Amino acid sequence: MIRNILKNKTLKKIFILIFGTGFSQLLNLAFSPILSRLYLPEHFGVASLFLSSTATLSVVGSLKFEQAILLPKENKEAKNLLHLCLIIICSITLILFVLLVPTALLLNLFSSLDSVYLFFILLLPVGFFINSFIQLLSIFLTRIKKYSLISSTRILQSSSINISQLSFSFISLSSFSLIFGQILGGLMSILFSTFFIKEYIFGFHKLKKKIIFYLMKKYQRFPKYSILSTLMNALSLSVPIFLLNFFYDESVAGYFAMSYKLLIAPVSLIGRTSKNVYFEEASKIYREGGRIIKIFQKQTLILGLIILLPLIVIFFYAKQIFTTLLGADWNGIDLYIRAIVPLIFFIMLNGPSVANINILSLQKFQFKYEVVLLVLRILSIGIGYVLFNDPIKSISFYVLVGCIMNSILILKNSIEIRKNENSYTSSRK
Repeated sequence: MIRNILKNKTLKKIFILIFGTGFSQLLNLAFSPILSRLYLPEHFGVASLFLSSTATLSVVGSLKFEQAILLPKENKEAKNLLHLCLIIICSITLILFVLLVPTALLLNLFSSLDSVYLFFILLLPVGFFINSFIQLLSIFLTRIKKYSLISSTRILQSSSINISQLSFSFISLSSFSLIFGQILGGLMSILFSTFFIKEYIFGFHKLKKKIIFYLMKKYQRFPKYSILSTLMNALSLSVPIFLLNFFYDESVAGYFAMSYKLLIAPVSLIGRTSKNVYFEEASKIYREGGRIIKIFQKQTLILGLIILLPLIVIFFYAKQIFTTLLGADWNGIDLYIRAIVPLIFFIMLNGPSVANINILSLQKFQFKYEVVLLVLRILSIGIGYVLFNDPIKSISFYVLVGCIMNSILILKNSIEIRKNENSYTSSRK
């Protein structure tokens, strides 16, 4: 079977990328019981806030011009786009430094800002630069078909982060150690990737203004139509970390972040793989005028059946599994796990629906969907705080919103698929 996979170029590419992603997530899971016994939930809470902040900022790090790198026929134009993105990333990083460093110092001077949040703000531009650069490199490596390098880089980043966080624990058991571990791991992956493609990277600062304006005009649709939607999606994903830190405290955010991390890792790997396979098959059928409703229903049902039994076991035995796994400091995490389990089920279920957004050209619906989802997620956590002042209630309302909205997304897909197929059938009569 593996020999057959390696003979097929498409399957080989998917297999290499899955291996890198899967092994890096396996490393994260393997180190979780060790790190959870060294660091407290509040340490993970601050670190998750930093990661969410940099992840939200970095989705617009290259103003979405990185999406255009895969399009040009000539590698020369793709290289110029890479250089344009690097210039944008460096410029925004510099702007963030100019804005945030004086702000942090002034806040510290006049309001005695906690040292944790002082360094948090000061490190945000660094985190933004690293995240944005890593995303850019991943897309460019895909362009030049360096799939093995992408896979190796992911493994190196994951191992560097975990080993650094473990090593820093001997110096200081604090959120700084977790954040510095993330930064060091990111830097290691950048240096590693850049070493192998340095001929493409170096000289970006020499890109002529004429070429810069030409590229920005030619590919203006990417920042014009993608930034707002992508930012909405990133904010929506980061809402629980931001608001749980704001309404409650760092330990609550830490419990949520650890619970979500442990549950989402295997689901995202299976879901991403199945989504790629579904997208390839469904796109081909749709282009040829075939019916995709059956493959859509079948794939959605299979994903639900795959994840249902494991989630039932986790729901009923969360206390025994995760308290033993993470240590005594994480007593009570089973409440967070049980609250999140239904959302994980629907995240697994909606892979084909997300893939259909591009197949069926549902981008307008997607933008409206993301706006409504973001608003409802903010309200759900806020209502849980105002009415009950209970983090589990807030998370439960947040999960309920996620389950309902994912159900709507799946239902919308079914309606649109049937509508398109009925239109196609009518046109042939």
